[in-house]
Amino acid sequence: MNRFAAVSLLVLLILAVIFYGIVPLVQGYRDRADEAAVLSKRLTVLRSLLANEPVIDEELQRLKSLNTNGDIFLKGNKTAIASANLREFISDAVKESGGVLVSTQEYEIRSADTASAVGLRLQFTGEMDRLLSLLYKLENARPLIFIDKITVTSSAARRRARSRTRRGGTTRASTSRMSLTVRMDVFGYMVTGEA
Repeated sequence: MNRFAAVSLLVLLILAVIFYGIVPLVQGYRDRADEAAVLSKRLTVLRSLLANEPVIDEELQRLKSLNTNGDIFLKGNKTAIASANLREFISDAVKESGGVLVSTQEYEIRSADTASAVGLRLQFTGEMDRLLSLLYKLENARPLIFIDKITVTSSAARRRARSRTRRGGTTRASTSRMSLTVRMDVFGYMVTGEA
């Protein structure tokens, strides 16, 4: 019995040394090796950044100049002011393209972290060939303006549909210029906080 107890005690002592001594040492070694690999990668990235510092500084200066000269955000420190500026820009763009602005209405749109979105739902009428010039103007606009949705309907299609329902028959297509009614949701961003 003494011999069995001594062997059992020896086995328990060996297991305790393994689980409480050797396993933590091996685990610690693995953790340190993983940490060393992560730090080595971080050092490589930092050395690369340091080696490219002049290029990064030039690019940063270029981006800063774009921000001051580009006017990518709507002007105004309040949503109402930015919305009025967007409405004025859209109104001028529609008039310049030969269209007639029928209505504008603000709508809610999801904002970014440091920029607040200002949205307008608008409706205007105009000729088909002028719609392309308006879309081009909006695409190249400063401040940046995004078109969320656009619906274009022709007045000729509406007239044909109305006359069919009145007469119950078909009509000839109009050879006059195609007049369009356009509904679109546009939005821009105004700066609300520092990055």
